[in-house]
Amino acid sequence: MANAALRPWALSEADVYDTRQEVDTGLVDWAKGNHARSRLYEEIRKAYPAAEKSLAAYYSTAYGLQGQKSEEVAKWVLDLMFRSYFVFSMQQERSHQPNPWPIAH
Repeated sequence: MANAALRPWALSEADVYDTRQEVDTGLVDWAKGNHARSRLYEEIRKAYPAAEKSLAAYYSTAYGLQGQKSEEVAKWVLDLMFRSYFVFSMQQERSHQPNPWPIAH
């Protein structure tokens, strides 16, 4: 999580195992286990858009990323962080989206 705030350019999608679809499907199945899980999953889903927006605003303030670029990076970083906490399968031969952090020229 520290890298998400302090070094987002150092993150790599190679550090996660599952696609977003695999994580979402796994969490839906997990949430069916009991009412407490279901509530927790719903809280995560409700908080996610605000977290993404907040991270984009942070990138704008802290690093000067503007508009669509801060949103793109925040979406990618938050997705990566989210998926790093859950492992439901380990499939091989993934194609990874590159880190969208702008490269200085």
